[in-house]
Amino acid sequence: MAGIRVRRRTPVLRAAVAALVGSSLAVVSPAAAEGDPVITLPVTQRFNPATTPYTVTTSYDGPEFLFVVLAKASLPSSVQALPSHGSTNLDVPAAFDGDVWLTVRQCPTEADSPATCAVVAKTWIYPFDEFVGQALTEDLRGPSTPFVFDIQPTGGHAFDVAWEVVPDGQPDAVPLLSGTSDNPYAFPALGDTDALVHGERYQFRAEVSGIADPYGSLDGNFTTAFEWDGVNAARGVRIGADVVYPERDPDVSFGDQVTIEVVKDEPEVMRRLELDIRNSDGVTVRRRGFNGGRGSWDGKGFDGFSVPEGNYSIHATVIDRQGNEESYVEQVRVSHEILAQMIWEKTIAPRSSMIDRFVGRCASLKSPARAGWRGSIGLRSNDAGRRCRTLAAQSVTTVHDIQLPPSPLGRRDLYDQIRVSAYGGGARGSDSAYLVHWYWHRDQEWFARSQFDRRLGWHRGHEVGQAVVHGDAEDGPFLIWSVGLAEGAMYDVKKFKVRIRYWGLRRRTN
Repeated sequence: MAGIRVRRRTPVLRAAVAALVGSSLAVVSPAAAEGDPVITLPVTQRFNPATTPYTVTTSYDGPEFLFVVLAKASLPSSVQALPSHGSTNLDVPAAFDGDVWLTVRQCPTEADSPATCAVVAKTWIYPFDEFVGQALTEDLRGPSTPFVFDIQPTGGHAFDVAWEVVPDGQPDAVPLLSGTSDNPYAFPALGDTDALVHGERYQFRAEVSGIADPYGSLDGNFTTAFEWDGVNAARGVRIGADVVYPERDPDVSFGDQVTIEVVKDEPEVMRRLELDIRNSDGVTVRRRGFNGGRGSWDGKGFDGFSVPEGNYSIHATVIDRQGNEESYVEQVRVSHEILAQMIWEKTIAPRSSMIDRFVGRCASLKSPARAGWRGSIGLRSNDAGRRCRTLAAQSVTTVHDIQLPPSPLGRRDLYDQIRVSAYGGGARGSDSAYLVHWYWHRDQEWFARSQFDRRLGWHRGHEVGQAVVHGDAEDGPFLIWSVGLAEGAMYDVKKFKVRIRYWGLRRRTN
């Protein structure tokens, strides 16, 4: 092999090991009946056919023929004729390394045939005259990906290994990389190198010599083709917020944190994300490591307490599965305002909060609904006559919205216990009075239906969660609901009351 020198074991060592392996012989099979062939096989099943003969002894006075057959998965069987009397050294084909099934057959003709021959002796043997194996790692490799091989026979030691990398399809090319090792099971990773080009294919090959008991000194050649991945697919990191609030009420479990997520153009798996958080003087106040491409920081230092208020830089190192690294820096501010759960409640007029309406041809909408009810609405339905038979003709519906107080974290999931109530009742003189109330869900459907009766007073809608909070960073959070009726009902609504619980901020009092 070009460019590689391997230290060879001495002939004396080979001879000594061979003598040790060949010193043990088997006894005659006890199952032989009078007139049957007597086959003697060595006790040793593990041997090096290049240095240790595997001798089969036969004794047979009958007219039939004897054969020894070696079988190995995915390879043609090897058949060798045996004499009626004498000892025969087994011919082991070069490819028959490892698990080999040996049978001795007694056949009526000079042709071995499983259909007509009888098995008179059998055993497993495990010959090796070289190290053999295959690569276990995947085709794509990078700076930190070791070349792992399944090498047989196991139990080797005193290894000398020389390896090199050449362009794939150019076996005689000058090696681009080369080195030595004493561990053929996991060759060292290639590390960061300019010798290989991202996306190109190469061949890794190695020569191995060592000792594997009881086979003695063995050599072996290993090779595997691979594609070099020398570029991290990350294109940056995305920070989840500009401010982190490590302080909180002591009686609540929620704690703020800022998330850091890898942004990438390709669906490549990120192995590790390392975060180094530094204050404005460049001093590291916290280090964190995460498997994958997502991490976080809760505004705490090494001691577990909140760091001082101020500006901090998050130095993020992204390591992909092949060991390629990229580093990015993002800024975040730490505030000691305390995150606390707050109740927000507001009463609004139906007319000023209305953003849309539907009035069927047999329905009407009036405002004010009653004298002195400024900003109120009156919903009227008529189901009399042929032209008013359909619900669409009878229906009147109004849609309302309200801006909610913004969460300092900009997250809709920090709102809950949301309820809209309506003050009103059946219109004066009406025989039928009811009102249906809905919330508009983020899944674009009306949700949590309530039906209010005719009595005058407050009527509470269902209490719902964050799924009805709409908006983004530009719009801010808002809530949408509707009220409506049909079937000849008439209802007056004087006002709405909106109540929510959310996470807000307050300054520390002490």
